[in-house]
Amino acid sequence: MHITHTFFADESGNSGMNYLDEAQPFHVEAGFLIPNAHLAAAQSVIRTETARPAMKGKDLMASDGGRRKVAKILQAIERANALPFFI
Repeated sequence: MHITHTFFADESGNSGMNYLDEAQPFHVEAGFLIPNAHLAAAQSVIRTETARPAMKGKDLMASDGGRRKVAKILQAIERANALPFFI
């Protein structure tokens, strides 16, 4: 079998067993399905724009520089013909 795409996913929100916790009322899964033909280019931009492996969106969105990084990453993912998903 020939693998043609790579799937990336992450979660945000309620991370415990108490799904009725009013302090964390949402749990979201999101990600992208990227064709392997475009994967290296997208990964290159992501590695360039992120200083550490697990950057938090709330930290990135707190500054103009962080928001520019997010925009560059999303543009690279778009150029990679990625298919987004949200649950």
